[in-house]
Amino acid sequence: MNEPWFTVRCVFAFKDEHGTRYEERVTLWSASSTEEAIERAEQEAREYAEELGASYVGLTQSFHLCVGARPLEDGDE
Repeated sequence: MNEPWFTVRCVFAFKDEHGTRYEERVTLWSASSTEEAIERAEQEAREYAEELGASYVGLTQSFHLCVGARPLEDGDE
Protein backbone atom coordinates (compact mmCIF):
# COMPACT_ATOMS: atom_id res chain seq x y z
CA MET A 1 0.00 0.00 0.00
CA ASN A 2 1.28 3.48 -0.86
CA GLU A 3 1.87 5.95 1.92
CA PRO A 4 -0.32 9.06 1.96
CA TRP A 5 0.94 12.40 0.65
CA PHE A 6 1.25 15.57 2.71
CA THR A 7 2.01 19.17 1.82
CA VAL A 8 4.26 21.01 4.25
CA ARG A 9 4.55 24.80 4.27
CA CYS A 10 7.80 26.25 5.61
CA VAL A 11 8.68 29.94 6.03
CA PHE A 12 12.11 31.49 5.40
CA ALA A 13 13.54 34.95 6.17
CA PHE A 14 16.00 36.84 3.99
CA LYS A 15 17.63 39.84 5.70
CA ASP A 16 19.45 42.62 3.86
CA GLU A 17 20.03 46.39 4.13
CA HIS A 18 16.39 47.04 3.14
CA GLY A 19 14.87 44.87 5.85
CA THR A 20 13.52 41.34 5.97
CA ARG A 21 11.74 39.52 3.16
CA TYR A 22 9.87 36.27 3.71
CA GLU A 23 9.36 33.27 1.47
CA GLU A 24 6.67 30.65 1.95
CA ARG A 25 7.56 27.33 0.37
CA VAL A 26 5.22 24.35 0.06
CA THR A 27 6.68 20.91 -0.65
CA LEU A 28 5.17 17.44 -0.99
CA TRP A 29 6.11 14.41 1.08
CA SER A 30 5.10 10.76 1.05
CA ALA A 31 4.99 9.81 4.73
CA SER A 32 3.18 7.58 7.19
CA SER A 33 2.02 10.54 9.31
CA THR A 34 1.83 14.31 9.52
CA GLU A 35 4.64 14.26 12.08
CA GLU A 36 6.94 12.31 9.75
CA ALA A 37 6.19 14.65 6.84
CA ILE A 38 6.99 17.70 8.99
CA GLU A 39 10.21 16.15 10.30
CA ARG A 40 11.43 15.40 6.78
CA ALA A 41 10.37 18.81 5.46
CA GLU A 42 12.13 20.63 8.31
CA GLN A 43 15.39 18.81 7.59
CA GLU A 44 15.12 19.79 3.91
CA ALA A 45 14.16 23.37 4.92
CA ARG A 46 17.35 23.79 6.95
CA GLU A 47 19.42 22.64 3.95
CA TYR A 48 17.46 24.92 1.59
CA ALA A 49 17.95 27.93 3.88
CA GLU A 50 21.68 27.29 4.20
CA GLU A 51 22.08 27.08 0.40
CA LEU A 52 20.33 30.45 -0.04
CA GLY A 53 21.82 32.29 2.92
CA ALA A 54 18.38 32.57 4.50
CA SER A 55 16.98 31.61 7.89
CA TYR A 56 14.37 28.91 8.35
CA VAL A 57 12.02 30.56 10.86
CA GLY A 58 10.67 27.26 12.20
CA LEU A 59 7.08 27.77 11.07
CA THR A 60 5.44 24.72 9.48
CA GLN A 61 1.93 23.74 8.50
CA SER A 62 1.02 20.35 7.08
CA PHE A 63 -2.03 19.07 5.25
CA HIS A 64 -2.97 15.59 4.08
CA LEU A 65 -3.24 15.67 0.28
CA CYS A 66 -5.62 13.63 -1.85
CA VAL A 67 -3.75 12.04 -4.75
CA GLY A 68 -4.67 13.29 -8.21
CA ALA A 69 -4.07 11.89 -11.69
CA ARG A 70 -0.30 12.52 -11.75
CA PRO A 71 2.03 10.50 -9.52
CA LEU A 72 3.73 12.65 -6.89
CA GLU A 73 7.36 12.56 -5.74
CA ASP A 74 9.08 13.65 -2.52
CA GLY A 75 10.08 17.30 -2.59
CA ASP A 76 7.68 18.34 -5.39
CA GLU A 77 6.51 21.94 -5.12
